[in-house]
Amino acid sequence: MARKILYFTAGIEATAGELLEAAAIVGDVYLRNGSVSAKYGSRLEEADGLAGTIPAAYLTGVGDTVDTAVFPDGDVTPTNTAGIAALKVFNLGGNITANGGTRQLVAVKAEVDEDTGAVTLTDVTTTCAWTSATEAKGTVGASTGIVTGANGGAGTSVITASLDWDGAGSETPLTATVTATFA
Repeated sequence: MARKILYFTAGIEATAGELLEAAAIVGDVYLRNGSVSAKYGSRLEEADGLAGTIPAAYLTGVGDTVDTAVFPDGDVTPTNTAGIAALKVFNLGGNITANGGTRQLVAVKAEVDEDTGAVTLTDVTTTCAWTSATEAKGTVGASTGIVTGANGGAGTSVITASLDWDGAGSETPLTATVTATFA
């Protein structure tokens, strides 16, 4: 069973930085408006962990149902010195010819400066490690992101890009997927 994480935004709507931070959390993340009451009736919403701008009701433990034995203090906000990062893969060309057609996929890393909130986008296509889930349908260059249709006929394959985003190998790699369609 996945962890249920409540992510509280600072305002009515989530900012780009908050969305990237929420995307970096492992578990089922539910965005909540941080400017309204955290209580549902007389209790707080049940969760395995909390992130974002955590309401005072959770921090004081009033009606708290967060499992603090599993997640100390209930706070699962990711912490890293390089800022919050997310990875997205794009297939800008559509279908790929099933027998030998090629298509360049693009991987983009979005990183938020925690101090300024500025978002930096970087093309990391050749920095990622690429894999194809169904090589009978299509392969992908391990460091290029170029997908090539195999002789397996029409179908699909999930293509995954993995990025050691901090360069130290100490963080969990960022991963993103896209479904390649072969026709």
